[in-house]
Amino acid sequence: MASSGSRKSTIVRAVVRLAFRLLDRAAPALGARLVERIWFRIPRGIPLVEPTGTPFEVRWLGRTVRGQVWGEGAPVYLVHGWGGNGDQLRHLVEPLVRAGHRVVAYDGPSHGRSDPGPHGPASSDAVELGQALDAVVAEFGPAHAILAHSLGTLAVLLALREGWCTTERLVLIAPVEGVPWFTAYFRRLLGFGDRTQRHTERRIEARTGYRPEDLQILRLAQRPDRPDALVVQDRDDRSPGVGVAGRLAAGWPGATYLETHGLGHNRVLADPGVVAAVVRFVREEAGAELAS
Repeated sequence: MASSGSRKSTIVRAVVRLAFRLLDRAAPALGARLVERIWFRIPRGIPLVEPTGTPFEVRWLGRTVRGQVWGEGAPVYLVHGWGGNGDQLRHLVEPLVRAGHRVVAYDGPSHGRSDPGPHGPASSDAVELGQALDAVVAEFGPAHAILAHSLGTLAVLLALREGWCTTERLVLIAPVEGVPWFTAYFRRLLGFGDRTQRHTERRIEARTGYRPEDLQILRLAQRPDRPDALVVQDRDDRSPGVGVAGRLAAGWPGATYLETHGLGHNRVLADPGVVAAVVRFVREEAGAELAS
């Protein structure tokens, strides 16, 4: 027997879908504004932890992006995903410092300790996350390696394609498909139709400066000067937008694919085996056995 909570949730979903179907007929532009608000609203963030590195601030579009830095040596940058922060990747810091690297982690606009982005305190996107990386790299210098998680993988590949940064080695953990996949996801979730989708796509382009079809990870990865890459995916990750990792690695000359089991979307960042594999890869021990 269904609980009262599940029945209420079902009713709410039905009402929302009905409202978006009506808006699709009568006011698709309004429907698209609502889709954008829902889509780009950052969920309740991953809790911050006590800082262990040296805090830093850089300016981006008149706003402050905050982060931490540890160690000395060739820089390794850590890029979090949607609703996350630099602290999520903290388990990688000490091993990378011991390996002789300067580790730099930052919180994207409207995330963690950083200032709100141009669209307000609870709204951001992958383009802003990539542009903030540009500002951080300008402060600490060219990357030896960049490690990115979830939506951060899309942001980093965009930053590399646009020349905002370069790197010798790249680690992509739980990569996401990109904007076209999310458009289809929100269409299924909210129940809007073609008219609202067209307005939504125009709003995305106006917001980000990119057509939705250009913000997909397999397209961004198609470039002749790709760095050596390690792609990590947990088989039990059920987060929206993941599932592209195998195809991404297969189409990336020389890429290494590491598949884990039972870790999900976030615990993969703290798994000792994954951390060890990432550090070996960053240290250019590409021939090390990574498969599990």
